[in-house]
Amino acid sequence: MSMRLQMSGCGAALLVIGAMSAAPLSAQVQVTPFFAGYYPIGNLGTSGQIEAVQNQGMGGGASFGYMFSDRLGVQLAGTFIASDAFVRACNFDPTNFPGLCLTSENLKGWIMMGDLVLKFRPRNSNFFLLLGPGLIYRGGSAWEGYTSSEKMSFGGVLGLGVIARVAPKFALEIQAEVHGYSFDPDGKSSTSFGAKFRPDIVLKVGIPFPSR
Repeated sequence: MSMRLQMSGCGAALLVIGAMSAAPLSAQVQVTPFFAGYYPIGNLGTSGQIEAVQNQGMGGGASFGYMFSDRLGVQLAGTFIASDAFVRACNFDPTNFPGLCLTSENLKGWIMMGDLVLKFRPRNSNFFLLLGPGLIYRGGSAWEGYTSSEKMSFGGVLGLGVIARVAPKFALEIQAEVHGYSFDPDGKSSTSFGAKFRPDIVLKVGIPFPSR
C-alpha cells in the first residue's frame, strides 16, 4: 500500500472519528425521570344536576428523547397518576335545600398517559415547545365495568418547558402541558352524560440524563 493510500485512509478515519465525537452534540438520546402533578379543568361531564368529577393527583414517569439537532427532536413519554373520581349532585332541590350538594365517596382510580411529541428548542434558548398526539387510559375501582375502549381516550398535547441548569453537569427540566381529549364518564352504552371535550393540565419536574 502506498503512502498516498495510507494518508487517504487515515484522513477518512479521522473524519469518521470526528463525526462520531460530534454526534452527541447534534443527535443525542436523553432519558428524563420526572415527578408529575395532574390538574383537571372542569368536570368530566354533567347530566342535569349530576356531575362526574376527576380529582387532582400526583404521580411520575419518564420520557425518552432523541434530538436530531440542537433545535429539533422527538420525545416519547409515559406518566402514571393516582387520581380518584366521584359523583356530585348540587342544587337538586333549590326550594327546600338551596345550594346543597350531595357527594359520593371517592372512588379509587388512576390515569396512564402516553404521548409522542415533537420537541422544538429555539436557538440559544433554554425554553422548548412540545406538540403531538397523546393517549389517556383510566383504571382502578372507579372505572370497573367499563370496556378498554371506554376507558381510553386519544387526543393532543401542547407543552412549554424550560431547562434550568443548577450546576455545570446537573439540570432540571420543567414542563407545563395541556392534554386535550374527549371522554364519556358513563361509557358508550349510556346516553346520560355523553362525550365531552376536556383539557387537563400536567406539570412535570424531571432530571435529564445526560444533562444537556
